[in-house]
Amino acid sequence: MSTTDISIFKTNVDWLHDTLLKAFPGAYVKVEDFKGDDQHLHAHIVTELFQNIALLDRHKQVYKILEGHIGHRIHALSLNTQTQKEASL
Repeated sequence: MSTTDISIFKTNVDWLHDTLLKAFPGAYVKVEDFKGDDQHLHAHIVTELFQNIALLDRHKQVYKILEGHIGHRIHALSLNTQTQKEASL
């Protein structure tokens, strides 16, 4: 079994958390299941990689990383994407 096969045994919350941490090294990432069904998730990502990037473009970055999983593995995803400065306000 490869390491990618192991991801099928993770909850979507854990899988999304790990996927976002790999995509945004050093970021603060918090993923919540807001309906209790492991399908409707909220992700809060704080990273300096979002510096000088418009909100819509930040969200596009995240959705590009998750391409093929939204609508299949994850039914709905809401995002809060911030820099460290924005998160401390």
